[in-house]
Amino acid sequence: MGVVATPVGEHDTAWWLTDRLGCPLGAIRSIPGSTEVAIVSRSGSRLSGVPTHHACLDDALAVIEKRIGASCALNPDMRD
Repeated sequence: MGVVATPVGEHDTAWWLTDRLGCPLGAIRSIPGSTEVAIVSRSGSRLSGVPTHHACLDDALAVIEKRIGASCALNPDMRD
């Protein structure tokens, strides 16, 4: 089952992570003063233990895809 990253707020600094059924898996947050992001997994979720820091959002999404074994993409309803 794939993962959906839904932006939180207006400035693309955080994204909620849910599976396709809407179950929460955690979040991705921008690291202040950096271009890097961090995956913050929900305790006990399938993302527990995933590497935390990544150079950019795309890298974090790729790591999640590898862990889950399915697609991880931005919420298509939230694109411009």
